[in-house]
Amino acid sequence: MIKADRFHREHAVVELAIRDLKEGVGADHIPSGHYHANAAWLACAVLAHNLGCWMTLLAGQPPVTNRTRRTRLIAVPAVIVNRSGRTLLRFPARWPWAHGFTKPLSALRALPVPSG
Repeated sequence: MIKADRFHREHAVVELAIRDLKEGVGADHIPSGHYHANAAWLACAVLAHNLGCWMTLLAGQPPVTNRTRRTRLIAVPAVIVNRSGRTLLRFPARWPWAHGFTKPLSALRALPVPSG
């Protein structure tokens, strides 16, 4: 019983990943009729999906779908401003997902610089 439950849960994770890839990362463009174009779209979709998942894990946030990630982190309602030669990202005053954006950004900036 436990093995069957574990198998079904793992299968559900795979199904959710496939749904996320089809939903808006680029996999909906795959049936273009050209093999190389399909391979390029799939590679880009998988890279974008994995980068989003890794950023979520890096920030210590719970897993979210691509739609949630797209509306909260990618479609940022911010303005890039140049204040005295310093580039800043200015958010709205009461943006509800500001912490969810700045936490992964801080975690990404805290990564060590690769040597070599």
